[in-house]
Amino acid sequence: MIVTDFAMRGIDGGEMITRLRQEPSVRDAAVVLVTALAHGLSPERAELQARRSGVDAVIPEPVRPTELVHRVMLTVRGTTDTVGTSGCSERH
Repeated sequence: MIVTDFAMRGIDGGEMITRLRQEPSVRDAAVVLVTALAHGLSPERAELQARRSGVDAVIPEPVRPTELVHRVMLTVRGTTDTVGTSGCSERH
């Protein structure tokens, strides 16, 4: 499991995930993207970009620690695309 932010110094989360998906040792790892920044994109476009990069779950910040744990557990279990009460979504 990889949990990362979208906004990082020198590289965005989408590019990092695209690169990770090319590495055999982590190619199949579940990826959870936690982010407050969408680099000027609408939330829908930001999520679409994240999904195209291979993200399994998108969690908007601020996020409560219990919500993060819950979303990580859903992702590990392989739940289907749903939007929770917090606006988070996961792919099952």
